[in-house]
Amino acid sequence: MKVQLIQPAVNKKYSRILSSGTIQPIGLISLATFLHKNLPEIDVEVFDGEVTPEEEIEKCIDGDIVGVGSTLVTHDNALRIAEIAKEKGATTIMGGKNASVLAENILRNRPYIDYVISGDGELALLDLVKGISPLSIPGVIYRTNSIPVRNDEQFVDFREIPFPNLDFTDMSKYFKIYRAKHPHRAHDGMIGIYSQKGCEWREKTRGCDFCGRLEYKTQQKDQKELWEYYSALRSLYGSDIIFFIWF
Repeated sequence: MKVQLIQPAVNKKYSRILSSGTIQPIGLISLATFLHKNLPEIDVEVFDGEVTPEEEIEKCIDGDIVGVGSTLVTHDNALRIAEIAKEKGATTIMGGKNASVLAENILRNRPYIDYVISGDGELALLDLVKGISPLSIPGVIYRTNSIPVRNDEQFVDFREIPFPNLDFTDMSKYFKIYRAKHPHRAHDGMIGIYSQKGCEWREKTRGCDFCGRLEYKTQQKDQKELWEYYSALRSLYGSDIIFFIWF
């Protein structure tokens, strides 16, 4: 079995931020790492539309299961990729904050998307890949007689999720883009580190008025383990710029 996880490029009608193409898709890499740890016999691939042309990604789609991340600024591209994957015979899954909120609308209007995962995706995706019925998987939105049904989300202990294995992506692509954008800097590139889930301010006050976070509980990695992970990444890739990513 092959599972392909795809982060689409930002839609051309939106402006890209300066860091586009320089930071790895840590969320998808975390999912890939978790899948591989629990099902080492399957093939898992990660594609990032910010460093790989979407035409190339589309040609490479041949997975049994294709998962696509969706944000506000990538949603149109995510839909197109999911449709192509379904045409090639894949089971299609959409996740991410945007999909979590719009899950019912997506399933009503996009027949080429089989499932949506809401919230933390590690356990839900693992169960879908195992072939467990979506009726019993927390966090999965599926169809019954063409009607979307949303299962309650489940809490995923962030400390039990392994650190992302960056071997699932080609780091040289990110470093090349970083050097092109910042030729005056001495560093080769940035490395993203998945260090925290949630926001303490939101947990205490329900957050800022414009906040788009879905979770309320804050979780952090063990600081000693985080430092050991960073040290290992620095030895492997030589970069001393760390971009701390909070989900």
